[in-house]
Amino acid sequence: MDRKRTTMLLLGVGLLLVACIAFVVSTGRDGGLEQANKQIASGDYLKAEESLKQAIEADEKRFGKDSANLCDELNLLGKLYLKEGRLADARKAYERSLKIRQDDMKPQMLGLASALNGLGNTYLAQGNAQKAEELLGQSLAVREDYLPDDSIEVAEAKNSFAPLYFMAGDTKRAEVLYRQALSSYQKHGSTDSVDSANVRNNLGSMLVAQGKLAEAEPMLTWALSSTEKAYGATHPEVAIACNNLAELYRAQKKYAESEDLYKRAIGIYEKAPGFTNSSYLATATNNLALLYSQRGMFSKAEPYYKKAITMFESDPAENKSRLRNVLANYSNMLRDARRYKEAERIDNRNRQLLAGQSGPY
Repeated sequence: MDRKRTTMLLLGVGLLLVACIAFVVSTGRDGGLEQANKQIASGDYLKAEESLKQAIEADEKRFGKDSANLCDELNLLGKLYLKEGRLADARKAYERSLKIRQDDMKPQMLGLASALNGLGNTYLAQGNAQKAEELLGQSLAVREDYLPDDSIEVAEAKNSFAPLYFMAGDTKRAEVLYRQALSSYQKHGSTDSVDSANVRNNLGSMLVAQGKLAEAEPMLTWALSSTEKAYGATHPEVAIACNNLAELYRAQKKYAESEDLYKRAIGIYEKAPGFTNSSYLATATNNLALLYSQRGMFSKAEPYYKKAITMFESDPAENKSRLRNVLANYSNMLRDARRYKEAERIDNRNRQLLAGQSGPY
């Protein structure tokens, strides 16, 4: 993912440019820099090098070897070596300065990565894959630069980025990221954590979409069990796991088990504060309607389709793609029930949405 390292590469180049722009650096710290600047101006590079090394040694004792107070001296020393053609020494001085600066910025950069990850997930949920890829890619790149590859934070970023590969049809790369994330959680003793359950939910759902139902089942059942242990039986996160496992059972034609789980998810959302008109509740409601449709139980399916449509209609701009999906499902059910005029009316509403027009279905 070379493109995702752009942010940190630009940061590194920027720091080197800052180091190179100002050749003369003045400070009152022990007079070392001021003295070295004068010696450089007079052409006495040997004495300037000695002055800078003494200043660096003094500041190492005073502030520590990883202190940002050393960077000005290291930058000037690197510049001096560069002028003398001592490129290996110049690179060593600049690299040490850059590392100190990067380490000094680590907390701020990891905080930035967290915000990028959250915002990227938001755009992903809205269906804006292009913006999500930009933000999630930056988040992953920052974390990979500052943290071990098997850290929990990198695992979170990989779990967030993997759906983008799946959406682009690159299921192999998506699965690699999901499994790397799972491996990291297992290494840190987080096999049954909610984060690990989230990865299993995502990977399991992807496997269902690929028709790999036998592989998906242990993932999704484990995810539900872990989420219940962590949150209790009535938490909204449990409802997500119920819905995902219900999708698997629907694909396996285990209709009774699927129906029970959809109804459980709906019941949790209906009682959870803030979820009574949410896209999560509307999605689970649509899925139950789809289950009934597939079984030819049209009288049971229709009320759920209408409920889902009403919920998505509360914010059609935010839920446009989801609303169009439910309308398409409802139209298909009406055609299966030979209610063709009503189906055409729903299709017209869907076309209006595609054209950006508003109005009730």
